[in-house]
Formats: sequence, structure tokens, C-alpha cells
Amino acid sequence: MDRVIENYPITFNEAALSDIQILCFYAYSDLYATSPANHDEAITERTNILGPDHCVGVQMNALFPSQISTSANLNVTVEKPTGNGQFGPAENMLVDFTPTCATVNPPSGRTDPSGVISTTVTPNRVVRASRSMWLPARMSTPRRWPNRQ
Repeated sequence: MDRVIENYPITFNEAALSDIQILCFYAYSDLYATSPANHDEAITERTNILGPDHCVGVQMNALFPSQISTSANLNVTVEKPTGNGQFGPAENMLVDFTPTCATVNPPSGRTDPSGVISTTVTPNRVVRASRSMWLPARMSTPRRWPNRQ
């Protein structure tokens, strides 16, 4: 399912939704957009509470070599919403790499001011023969909800 949130096109995978994704989906639906007399105030408050920080999140881009014989450098660029449907560098974002059928060094780190983090990927012998590996990465940054300490 698709939805536009604060000018960002978002695709929701119904089979794997978190609570915040469900909240964002319905908060930006026609049900909420047609609220009564205080419509403009409600829309502004929705943006203040949820907005791109909680509903859009960051995106990760990586160019991986088509062939790895021993090891290869992987540069990952992490971007965050900056407004008006645009993304910009996500500085100081913690990225954890958790490869399958390979090792990475370093296994985690923080992005630089350009939103880039680098790691070296070394496939194990099985991967070199089958040419298949999986390299998921998880990104995190401290989240602050309005009116909470």
C-alpha cells in the first residue's frame, strides 16, 4: 500500500508493519484529513507529533561490487528527510552490519558528516562458490518524542 506523507512517497508492507507505521498510515489517511472544524490545526499538530521524523525515516544507498573474490570495500550513504520530499546526509547515524555468509570489518560505526559509512566485506568460501550472500544493516539514532524526557 502506498501513501504520501509530508510530500514523501511511502510504501507500506502489510505483512510486516510496526505500530508506528500503522499509526502513520492512518494519521495520513483520508479519515484524518477530513476532520471537523479544526482541520488546519489538526493537520499542523499531526505534523508536529509525527511528521517525517517518525513516519518517513532514513534511507540507505549502497553500491556493491558485482563480483567479490576475496574482499571488497562497501560505502553506504545514509540519508534522512529534510523537508519538501527531499533527503539529506544523516550525520552520526549508528549503522550495524549483520552479514550472512560473510564477515565485515568494522561490523558497526557512525556515519560521517556526509552520511557515509564504510566497511570491508569478506565472503566466506561457500559464498565464493555460490556467489550469494546477505548483508542486512540496521540504522538507529536516539528518538525524542514531543513532550517526553
